Amino acid sequence: MAEYLLAEVLDRQPEKVRRLLTRTSILERVNGELADLLTGEAGGGAERLLQDLETVNAFVLSLDASRTWFRYHHLFSGLLRLELRRTEPGAVAGLHELASRWLAKHGFPVEATRHAQAAQDWKLAAAVIADHWSGLHLSGQNATVHALLAGFPARLRAADAELAAIAAIDELGHGSMEAAKRYLAVAEGRAATVSPGRRRHAEVLAGMARLLLAGRSGDQQARAEEARRLAASSPWCHAESVRRGGLMLSLVLVAASATGTGSAAYAAGSPCAGTAISAPQSWLAGAADIATEMLPDGNTLVVVSAGFPTASYAVADEFTSACTPDRAFGDDGTEHLTFGGQAFTISAAIPAADGKTILAGSTAKGWLIARVDASGRLDPGFGTGGSTVLPWPGSVSAITLTSSGGIILGSTAGGGCCVREWVGELRPDGALMHSFGDGGRTAIPVYLDDSGISRVWAAPDGEILALSGGGNMGCWDTYVSALSSQGRLVPGFQSNFNSAIRRAVPSQIFVADAVARPGGFLLVGTDQDSCVSSVPSRTAQGRILTFQLNGKLAGSTAFTSPMTQPAWALPRSNGGFVLVTSAPVLQLGPHARASLTVLTFSASGRSQGRAVIQLPYGSQSYPAGAVPVTIATNGRVSSLVTSNATGKALLLTQLPY
Repeated sequence: MAEYLLAEVLDRQPEKVRRLLTRTSILERVNGELADLLTGEAGGGAERLLQDLETVNAFVLSLDASRTWFRYHHLFSGLLRLELRRTEPGAVAGLHELASRWLAKHGFPVEATRHAQAAQDWKLAAAVIADHWSGLHLSGQNATVHALLAGFPARLRAADAELAAIAAIDELGHGSMEAAKRYLAVAEGRAATVSPGRRRHAEVLAGMARLLLAGRSGDQQARAEEARRLAASSPWCHAESVRRGGLMLSLVLVAASATGTGSAAYAAGSPCAGTAISAPQSWLAGAADIATEMLPDGNTLVVVSAGFPTASYAVADEFTSACTPDRAFGDDGTEHLTFGGQAFTISAAIPAADGKTILAGSTAKGWLIARVDASGRLDPGFGTGGSTVLPWPGSVSAITLTSSGGIILGSTAGGGCCVREWVGELRPDGALMHSFGDGGRTAIPVYLDDSGISRVWAAPDGEILALSGGGNMGCWDTYVSALSSQGRLVPGFQSNFNSAIRRAVPSQIFVADAVARPGGFLLVGTDQDSCVSSVPSRTAQGRILTFQLNGKLAGSTAFTSPMTQPAWALPRSNGGFVLVTSAPVLQLGPHARASLTVLTFSASGRSQGRAVIQLPYGSQSYPAGAVPVTIATNGRVSSLVTSNATGKALLLTQLPY
């Protein structure tokens, strides 16, 4: 068989292809960019070569629908590695090192660590596993971490402070407190040998080991003190700190997951995690409406209103960037909003000029739009006494501003097969823009049952776009509508978009969010071949779809993603974006912990890493639509509102990235 593979496949290939195959044989999987790196030919067209090899059945197999990732048949791969050692024995270690650095940069820490170990670059391997330990731990890959640690020589685990701290945590997970104490002593004793650039990181890992050891031994006072010390000193709790590999995680969330102590560990010490939000407990039982927005000064505004039945007031809390109440807002950080005694809900918020904020939702009389000042009081210069009520059915669920200050509203009414969706516009002072559409609003096409508008935005040329999603029985799909600045449907957009989305997502099950881009927009989410209520899902494929403003598809990129419902795409200040996904509750077991998967992308759409954030409650202890409740961002840090461990209170957490 080996002779056949060598003679019939490898020997018949041009030198460029043979070099690609042998040099990439060290990988479990390969894509074009990584292959170009290992062959030393930037832009060398490796992806096309791999696609051609798969097409002619040359023992190359694609791993995704877009044919960007590939692997080799195991017999062929083994032969290629032997050929590499025969023809380029001195290149093997260097190739492993190159692969390790690329994989670490692009968010594949397990493979990156293994390649660094294969190169015997122990410093690189230790740095990769240390940088990504929290994400591996929270994603339930403790057995993988244990196996990676076993790949280091024992002498290194006893000499490297970061490895020793991780080994201490690993030993705790395997029930060996004495071994954990020995490794922790090594970590503390070797702290002075750590390079200045990594010293703080090593101190944090050792602190985590101390915290978890205290929790396991039952020393609650020591655990609480260590949690407070970590919160005060950790770079993982500051908005400007960016860790290699993607999103920064709250150490308190890590501690909660590792100790199994749930809300106690979640709330301990950190000003950035577990801040309580003022909301009547009875409202949560009725699926309260929660609007969260990050303000230009870095503060976070959270408005909670009763879901069912509605109430005649809402509770607004404003928090500083340290997650403490902003005493200048309302009464020591809290304001009770009322609108003439009528029952209402608030579903959306957006910052306006001069420190003011626009709120939107519904009353029994129709759409509700209001503006509050920096202190939380209604702005009398807006609408009538601070608010405008439009006598139209439904509720405003999305809001944005035009470059001239106009207020664009997305609203949904009805349910099931009888959904109706509109886009409307107000002037900056809250008066209806009668020239927009048909008397101030335009009905947009509805293609799905139980759909709703989740996002509206205005393009630089004035075009207005609305993102809608919905579907019965978890068969979720996503679509976009476009209107001119005068509120007229853009000719040709819908047919272009519908045709493009059917080609890009044949399953017609696409859970996604939108990111505005100059001259177009991105849809980022998960293409799933079964409904989210199906157990289990067969496949889920992440997709970034790039659209022009005429609705035509300009590009498609695939990435690895878990099944999700819902998904949030959050822009970053550097031009990139973050995709946050929440696993459908029906996909999880009765004892599973609720979590978020966070995938970070560059401005060009290149994956830069992933992490899993363990939430402070079980997957079935709170309604599915509130896992988590809301997320807002200012491009540098995100504010996340979730329930607590019992589902009977709301907590605010800030997540820098």
